[in-house]
Amino acid sequence: MESKNSWQTYRTSIKGTEAIITVNLSITEKLDSHLYPYVIHFSIPFPLPFNSTESIYEQAQLDQFSQTLLPLMSISESLFVGYIILQNKVTLYFYTKHSETFHSQLQQMKLDYIDEIVSQSDPNCDLYYDFLLPSSLEMKLNAT
Repeated sequence: MESKNSWQTYRTSIKGTEAIITVNLSITEKLDSHLYPYVIHFSIPFPLPFNSTESIYEQAQLDQFSQTLLPLMSISESLFVGYIILQNKVTLYFYTKHSETFHSQLQQMKLDYIDEIVSQSDPNCDLYYDFLLPSSLEMKLNAT
């Protein structure tokens, strides 16, 4: 099965603090099918800004992010929809058919650096549409 992704990254302000949001724009059809009624999100450390003199540390942070994300993307009946970088953390967002299964598989990975795992019912994907997707104003501001 071929999976196409269309990612958009933009800057915004969340509670007065600059944030970077990356969101998958090509999954709306899957979300609209109402097969993924739960959203799960959690944070991992991601210190910013990077200092070019500390490229080894920067690479270690990117490696940790990748090592966390890649196995999670393979959890069945789940969709990785995006992430937010804010205040030295990156918060990852997934929609899933079975929150208990996702949570269990996440715990089996024994990722000690993960902050609180939040699971909530979101059958209409409000978090995706109202929070992760850029508003028309944000799209205009980021285009310039």
